[in-house]
Amino acid sequence: MECVYAIALYASQASQFMNRLAIVSTGLSYPYSKYSLYQAPKLQHVPNLASESNSLFPHFPAVNGVSPILMAHDSHDSPNTYVAVYCSLELSRQEMETKIVHGLQPITRTNPHLSRDNKESEKRCLAYITKLSQQKRATLISNSEIIAWHDCSEEIIASLAYQNKISVVGDHNKFAPQNFCESCIRVNADSAFQMRNLISDDQFFLPEKTSPQPSALAWYQGHLHVFVQSLSGNLWRPITKLGREERNAHEIIKWLEDSGTLKPYLKFKEKYKDMVHCLDRNDPNFFQNYELHNDIRVSLAKRFDLIKIRQLVPSRVTGEIGQHFDIPSMLGS
Repeated sequence: MECVYAIALYASQASQFMNRLAIVSTGLSYPYSKYSLYQAPKLQHVPNLASESNSLFPHFPAVNGVSPILMAHDSHDSPNTYVAVYCSLELSRQEMETKIVHGLQPITRTNPHLSRDNKESEKRCLAYITKLSQQKRATLISNSEIIAWHDCSEEIIASLAYQNKISVVGDHNKFAPQNFCESCIRVNADSAFQMRNLISDDQFFLPEKTSPQPSALAWYQGHLHVFVQSLSGNLWRPITKLGREERNAHEIIKWLEDSGTLKPYLKFKEKYKDMVHCLDRNDPNFFQNYELHNDIRVSLAKRFDLIKIRQLVPSRVTGEIGQHFDIPSMLGS
């Protein structure tokens, strides 16, 4: 059985980034695992019998022969992040993804799907940085100098770095991609940034289960990323690769599985594997048996309809980001 994960963000009006859908496929490592991003389908209006009105409901693309497993949630009409899993006996991960994203617009570096307000702010900030560099005749400008100007917030500086319009170096540069742009103006990160200035509370998720190394899943610069917290509790850093999101599927799926979010689905998956093993032991050719194979497929689809994935509950963002600190090798580097 092959599976593909879909994580949809339906953002608040205040968000820098508009609605989006991340498709993440299983696999041990890149390129066998895959992460890609698309504009999310529009919210659907669904009758709410309790209030005698319509509620907005997240719409995951329907695929013939592939059943999405929607998470359980309390409210349909608030901005939130929703998770679904698509699994199939017949289709490969690539075939499922092709069907799931049919008709959806990809989100790329050249088309980041930003709100217009932020695009204009970024233009003004970049113009100011360029002017400051020319006036000072300096190859390196500190971020504290830039932030002193009202149009250059921490959020805007991080976004410019993410788009390779500036290159961030220094002791506190872990909020930016590490593949530096040689032709860009270099900014010295001489102080840490506040996490709350880069990530919204409604786009930051802590796991249900506690662990010695606290972690979080968050929408950062419009992409899903996994962060770990220092033992002191005040510092964060990403373990996913900023600017190389196509390589991050393994870490995202591992976080979803370890956090308890996918627990009902994982329990079902193990039961299914045991069922297949039992049938295979009794009849090595059972997958060539069309009637039996079809019965299993129908049974699988019915059981999928009963599974509810746990809700990703937003958490308050605290702490700083930028400074390097060591983390266990099993989590990343």
